[in-house]
Parts: sequence; C-alpha cells; structure tokens
Amino acid sequence: MFRKLIGYALYFVGLGLWFILLSVFLFWAIPWMVLAFLAGWLTHSREWPELKEYMLWKWLRDQYFKFEVIGNLPAERDQGRIIYAIYPHGHFSVTATFFWALNPAFANARAAVHSAIFYLPIFGSFVRWIGAIGVTEKEMTDTLKAGRPIYMCPGGVAEIDKTGNDLVKRSGFIRVACHTNATIYPVWCPEERSYYSHYMPLGRSLQSLFGFPIPFFVWGAWWCPLFPRSMPSRIYVGTPISTEGRLMRDVEQEFWAEMNRLQRK
Repeated sequence: MFRKLIGYALYFVGLGLWFILLSVFLFWAIPWMVLAFLAGWLTHSREWPELKEYMLWKWLRDQYFKFEVIGNLPAERDQGRIIYAIYPHGHFSVTATFFWALNPAFANARAAVHSAIFYLPIFGSFVRWIGAIGVTEKEMTDTLKAGRPIYMCPGGVAEIDKTGNDLVKRSGFIRVACHTNATIYPVWCPEERSYYSHYMPLGRSLQSLFGFPIPFFVWGAWWCPLFPRSMPSRIYVGTPISTEGRLMRDVEQEFWAEMNRLQRK
C-alpha cells in the first residue's frame, strides 16, 4: 500500500512538472517523462475504478467541454455486448477520454487502444488505470464475451491530419462484433478536430517511416501542447446496429451509411 501511494505521489508531481516544462521547451521534459513512467510502472498493476468518481471529470464534461449527447445511449444496466465506434480519432481522443473513460456511467466499459500506448510515459499508466485492453481481435472478443462493452476510435492516429468528414475506414471492429453478436453504436463527434491545431511540415515524409502522420507542433488552449480548447461539444449517437445472424458486409454497409447520416447533421 505504501509503495502504491509513493507511486501515485511521484506520478502526479512528475505529470504537473512535465506539463509546465513541455510548454516551455520540449527537451526539458525528458527527465520528468522518465519520472512519470517509473511512477506509473509502480501503480499500473490493476484498474483504478475510483479514478472515474472524481468531481473534476464531471466539471470537465458539463462545464469545460459541455458535452451534449444527441441520440440515445443505453442505460448502464443495459450495457453488455456493445462496441461504441467513436469517430473521428482527433489528436488525443478527447471525447473518448473525458466522456467515456472518466465517466462512472461507463464504469463497466473498457477502452480498446493500440498496444504501443501501454509503453508510453503517462499515457501508458492512464490506460491501465481505466482498464484498457489492446485493440486485438482476441482481447476484444474475450471482453465482449465477458459481457463488458468496448469503446474505441477505429480510425486511430492515421486520422490526425484529416479534416472535416474525412475518415479512415476500418472494419476489424465490425468483424469482432459479428463474431460475438455484439451491437455497434456509431458515434460522430464533430468538435474532436477543433480541440487542437497542428503544424506538420514533415508529416507526410515521416508517415512513410512511422505509418501515420507526425505533427511537428500541436497546440490547444493557451498555445499549450496538451490542454484542449474549451467549447460546446456534440456527441451524435446513431441507430444501434445489430450483428446477430448477419453477414459482415451487410453490417459494414449499414454502419457507414449511418455514419454518413450522422455527419450531415
């Protein structure tokens, strides 16, 4: 217990200092990133359900981002084999983080994230605390069969440089849904691409090396590279799509038709 408390204290001290130093000069942040990584390593062994109960997250949802859900989400007691397919990804998936990951209403849901995130300082610790799983077919299938819903941003970091309604269409999550008879909820968040701006002079050149675009500078509120802008944010929830007894191609066609409908609102 004492070791865990030490880890939490070091983590938040390192995180606060890291934010400040990163805003001034990126390379100054490296020692604090190492500190945050080590502190997170001490505390990432299990989920931290109490994290979702903090009043700060409610204030961010209701006052800072002013999330407005347009459509119907299932009640907590009705959540089971569900995949919330959230588009677009944005720079840091603000909607998925502050509306789903840190919301007691989705306490039983699990985030599906790229496996590389588990090894990042700060972000790696966070995704472990919220009970995230790797975005693999096995982990997603096991989670859904256990009766826990999944929320994810299927477009991934490949959408970082996209604008407007331009999306990266993927179908892996639809295949998993069909194999497990899960229901898919299409979700469109138009403000997700307005929380941050970026300057990417070498993005396309680096994309061939890393497989996704790399912004050179990213900034949000107060020109800070991490704090998102405050704005009224809409979450359009489409008609749930049942997969039971259906062909994958039919489900995929219905999903993208529904997503196109949401984008026109």
